[in-house]
Amino acid sequence: DAPYGYEFALALPKEAAVVTRALAAQGIAAGLPVGRWYKGLDNVLLVACTEKTTPRHIQTLAAALSGALQ
Repeated sequence: DAPYGYEFALALPKEAAVVTRALAAQGIAAGLPVGRWYKGLDNVLLVACTEKTTPRHIQTLAAALSGALQ
């Protein structure tokens, strides 16, 4: 019942900044493109979840990511 936060990195087959822009156009804040801060990690997306993240949020993100990576 306490607040929490989890972060994980996803290695994508495309540049993460391109993917996050596509998802932002759909109203989805997908995460942070790591390459903005770390050279050579342009395809890595940092995703964070908190106690307010629901299974539906995760399903929505997964479906949107799948579409953006096609």
